[in-house]
Amino acid sequence: MVKNFLYLLGSNVFGQVLTLWGFVHIARILGPDSFGQFVFAQTVSLYFLYLADFGLQTHGTREVARVAENRSEVSRQVLQISLLRIGSALVAFLVLWIAVMFLPKSADVQHLILIFGLSLFPSALLLEWVFQGLERMEPIAAGRVARGCLFAGLVFFLVKTHDDLDMAALYYTAGILGSTLLLMIYYLRTIPSRNLVTHMRFAELTETLAKAFPFAIGAFITQVNYNFGTFALGLYLTHKEVGVFSASYKIILFMWAFVVVAASNAILPLLVKTYREDKARFLVATRKIAQRFLLVGIGIGAGGTAVGDRVIQFLYSSTYEESSVVLQLGMWIVTVVMLRVVFENALIASGAESVYSKGFLLAGALTLIGNLALVSVAGILSPILVSLIVETFLLIFFLVRSQVLSASSLVNMSIRPVLAAVIMALTITALSFHILLLMPAGALIYFALLLTFRCISIQEVGRIVGSLIH
Repeated sequence: MVKNFLYLLGSNVFGQVLTLWGFVHIARILGPDSFGQFVFAQTVSLYFLYLADFGLQTHGTREVARVAENRSEVSRQVLQISLLRIGSALVAFLVLWIAVMFLPKSADVQHLILIFGLSLFPSALLLEWVFQGLERMEPIAAGRVARGCLFAGLVFFLVKTHDDLDMAALYYTAGILGSTLLLMIYYLRTIPSRNLVTHMRFAELTETLAKAFPFAIGAFITQVNYNFGTFALGLYLTHKEVGVFSASYKIILFMWAFVVVAASNAILPLLVKTYREDKARFLVATRKIAQRFLLVGIGIGAGGTAVGDRVIQFLYSSTYEESSVVLQLGMWIVTVVMLRVVFENALIASGAESVYSKGFLLAGALTLIGNLALVSVAGILSPILVSLIVETFLLIFFLVRSQVLSASSLVNMSIRPVLAAVIMALTITALSFHILLLMPAGALIYFALLLTFRCISIQEVGRIVGSLIH
């Protein structure tokens, strides 16, 4: 699991750094107002991206993990789920087209949303979920790096003025298309897929959709939780305020993408197999994963709070300075979500889809009500405050319902890492290093403190390094 996590983490860091760099370049060229339009349009399209997915990626990952030894069955799952995803992408794009006509925005913004909507089609054929189920993370890593390189390269060389706004949205889709083609070529060269179309039955397709539906709720509401705040700001505040907020929020989503997504993708296949083979071992593994993710998450939250203002100063112009507090508070969302995905994936692995979907339904309702109620009071801070509350609720809900770990055990597990994180944050706040030196210095200080407080041991670090070498 550590090896898979580090493959995904490394590729996500590299790919998402490039993607973030592309967004930073766009923000600098376009300014807060146009950048706000760009981010608003992307946010709207993301809802339909997850509507089109319909939970099929998560369902597919679990099914592929269950039949990984039978490559013929893997191929059947890939064909079945890919056909469903293509069909749902067509339906989602049609619904997007209709919805945009009634959206109270200018024709330019409506057009920009539809351009982003084109990403539904290459996303439908993106096969990351297949390799995740097979626990083969190298192709996923290559695809994510390719996506970041393509998007950032096109943006850096070709986006020069405000007139290039629509083209920047097309380059975003081009990055996804490049990743899709790379993974598809790799899949066709390594996994047999012959004579499967004749075995497809309509009843099987509808059964798959029914099984994927709880995951569709979770995936869609996850996007509500992360993006409805931006949407609410776009409806009630100016594009400039959306742009200022998004300058920091893109960094938070960047952290979410390269840490939380890597963690979630790495642990699901492991937990599925462990639960199937040995329930007692499943509980031990889940608790140990939760403990290790807690260490990383607390370090990210404390470190982000300590250096958030300097990160904004380094990346953006002074017009975005107001968004520093968004980043400092928002890094704790990454902490909470990183721990939440452990118990979320434990529920998925154990077949508790109904609990999973109920939790996300409640969270979605809280997100909608909270953002609409707070946006006029808290302004650009409202999405962050609501997300912190909602994600904490989800963490507690999944923790209690999974019965993997007690709340008191989690609190006891947190005491020493929190102490280490506070000392680390105070230390790097006092240092005057350049931000590119300050962040790795903070990580080293935190690691040394974890060793000092016996949160981890030298022997455990040695075992992890040994597993990577062998």
